Parts: sequence; C-alpha cells; structure tokens
Amino acid sequence: MKKKIIIGAVVLFGIAVLGVVLFEYLEKPEFGSELSDRSKKFISSQKSGSYSNLLSEEKKDDLKGERVSVGECFSFIMPYSVFNHYEQGKCNEYFAFERPKGSIVAYLTDTVSSSLDQAPGVSMRRLNPEQYEERNIKVGDREFLGFIDLLDQFTITIYHNIDNQYLILTLKLPEENQKVLEGILSSLEFN
Repeated sequence: MKKKIIIGAVVLFGIAVLGVVLFEYLEKPEFGSELSDRSKKFISSQKSGSYSNLLSEEKKDDLKGERVSVGECFSFIMPYSVFNHYEQGKCNEYFAFERPKGSIVAYLTDTVSSSLDQAPGVSMRRLNPEQYEERNIKVGDREFLGFIDLLDQFTITIYHNIDNQYLILTLKLPEENQKVLEGILSSLEFN
C-alpha cells in the first residue's frame, strides 16, 4: 500500500514538472528579439491570413467611376469599387477590388529604347507563347501591346510607350472583359 502511494506521488510529481516545463516553453515570446518590428508585423499578418492586412489599413472612398491618379504621372477612370490601394513608388500604384475580385497595377518606368521590345517583361513573355498570348490593342489613336496569361485567371499586362517612358498596366479579373479594358485604356491621361 505504501509502495502505491509513493509511486503515485512520484507520477504526480513528474506530471507537475512536465506541466511547468510545457508552460514555460509555451510562454516564450512568439518572435525572437532579433526580428525587426516590421518583420514581426508582417509575420503576424501572414498568420492571420488576411490579404487586406498587407494593404494600407486606411479606408478609402469608393473610386468606381472616378478618375484615379497614379502619382502625378497619369490617371484613368477606375471601373470598379476599390477596397484598398497603395502607392509603391513615384508613378506606381496598386488597386485591389472585390466585386469582381481582382486588381490593377499601374506604373510608368523610364525607357531604354523607343521600342516596346525593350520594355521589362516583353521578351520573357514572347519566349513563353504557351503561357502568354500576345495581342495588339488599338483604342482611339493609341496602340498598346498586351500579353494575356493563359495559365492564370484572366490577367493581361499592357505596354505603351509615351514620352520616353513605358506605361505598364496589369489587370487581373476572374474573366476577360474587353469593355472594361477598353474603358481603362481610352480614359488614360498623362500629366
């Protein structure tokens, strides 16, 4: 009988020690002290799985049908209600919308040549015709070069040369919508 009590006490003591060790282990800070605050915020937002947390937390006005400016470089009429957007540089902006779920990335970059063949990404897309379908798009008096990604939901990247700069627009939608595409391209105004 005494043996059973001693064995029971040892087992309870072992369980208590194990509980304390586990408690201490689980109470350690989630992030090491070597991570920056920015890294910690990024990891937290990734764990929460919220796409919109990576975007600006500031709520924006509904931009559907409004002229939106990309820096002080150019503008176009936004065809959708934007739930959030952020500027990625002087002439570079990202717009996200939910209905339909998609995005627009719009930016200007300096040219190395007057030919669109030298624009970033053009030669890579031309080397992969099984993934990218090339299209020439004419809207009004402007001509654009477009590449449709055949392996993703409808994604088209548009190139246009304007005043020694490349305009690059990437539109991502659940399905192709020629009217929306032409509306954006026809509404482009350069500053």
